[in-house]
Amino acid sequence: LLPRKNPPEPLPFGGPQPTLAYFAIAHADTLAFLLEQGEAIDARFEPMWAESGATLLHVAARSDAVASLELLLQKGLPIDSTDALGGTPLLHAVRAGAVGTTRELLRRGAKTAGPWGDLLTLGTHGMQRGIEPNERERRRQVGELLLAHGLPITLDAAMALHRLADVERLLREQPALAVQKDPVPPLCRAAKYTEPAYLRLLLAAGAAVDAADPDGYTPLHWAAFWGDLPAVELLLQHRAKVSPAATNGLTPLHESVRLGHPEVTKRLLEAGADRDARCRAGMQPLDYAEPGPLQQRFRTLLAGSR
Repeated sequence: LLPRKNPPEPLPFGGPQPTLAYFAIAHADTLAFLLEQGEAIDARFEPMWAESGATLLHVAARSDAVASLELLLQKGLPIDSTDALGGTPLLHAVRAGAVGTTRELLRRGAKTAGPWGDLLTLGTHGMQRGIEPNERERRRQVGELLLAHGLPITLDAAMALHRLADVERLLREQPALAVQKDPVPPLCRAAKYTEPAYLRLLLAAGAAVDAADPDGYTPLHWAAFWGDLPAVELLLQHRAKVSPAATNGLTPLHESVRLGHPEVTKRLLEAGADRDARCRAGMQPLDYAEPGPLQQRFRTLLAGSR
């Protein structure tokens, strides 16, 4: 294939074909060879390839390809080059949980501010329950790197990184944080994490117990989704609405059955949850029970038996 004298032809289904260097990003020696043979170092990749004007440097950053990143920087690609959305290589690395390239870019002085908002919050976003352990650990390390670099901790990042003392301090110093919408209320975010103390602190600071996210999910929806009985109990004690309907019509009872949490289902029914509520698809909670022993248990619970 080499040397390629002309740029690659556009593919029939739209968008230019990525350079060979794009596919070699994980292998610095191969990347160096391809660049020596004339592959474009400054190519930009388009949406057909899940890109938005990203360069090889962006791709290396999010792929945690430290050696390739170093090579591209040595060859003159700007460390703070932006894609079509204003994202820098550091942003790509942080959002991907790429520990090595995040460390290297910070060491080389990459800018930590940009139009995307708080970098630390973006880096620790998605660390709620259910995340794969290795990814959680990568994101934790990225968060710690950013903190060590001097970025101020945010409420969401403090919850994601399990820094309870920081959560307490931030709410004490800035009580308004408990009621902000960004666009997800903090109490909804707290219900996705694994520390019940977050809910208590936010409720004590004035957070609205029924504050909903853009999809209409309340903290009780998320507690039911994860089968977190102590969180469900706490929210009910604070008079959370027991059968709020999300945008899709699902109630916390729908979610507790759909995700297979009979103890939460029982507690919601005791609190007066509507067992006959229908979501927008016309389904009642029992319709979401998976076939098997649990289905019979849910049938018994929803019929009113104990």
